[in-house]
Amino acid sequence: AFGLGGGGAVSVFALPVEVTVAAASFSSCLAVGGQGGGAMSVLGVISFSLFSTTFINSTALATQSLSGGSGGAICFAAAFNVSLTNASFIRSAASEVGGGIYA
Repeated sequence: AFGLGGGGAVSVFALPVEVTVAAASFSSCLAVGGQGGGAMSVLGVISFSLFSTTFINSTALATQSLSGGSGGAICFAAAFNVSLTNASFIRSAASEVGGGIYA
C-alpha cells in the first residue's frame, strides 16, 4: 500500500471516536511526506486500541518538498488513550524518527 501524505494503508483523521484494529496484518506499506506512518497515520482520536496486529516492511519517508518521514509503521499525533497489545513490528523504518512508532 502507498500513501502520499501519511498513512500508507490507513489514515484516521480527527474522528472524535474510539478506533480499534484487531487481528490485522500490514505488509510493504509506504508513506511519503505528510503526517508520516508507513502503514497507519492516526491524528486526533479519543481512543485507539490495537490487538494482535503485525507490521512488516513498513516505511515512512520525508522528501524535500514534503515533510513527514516519522513512524515507520504508525504515526500518532494528538491521539489519546493509545493501547497496543501483542503488536509486532518487523523491519519498519523511518527517514526521520520512530522506526516503528512515532508518538
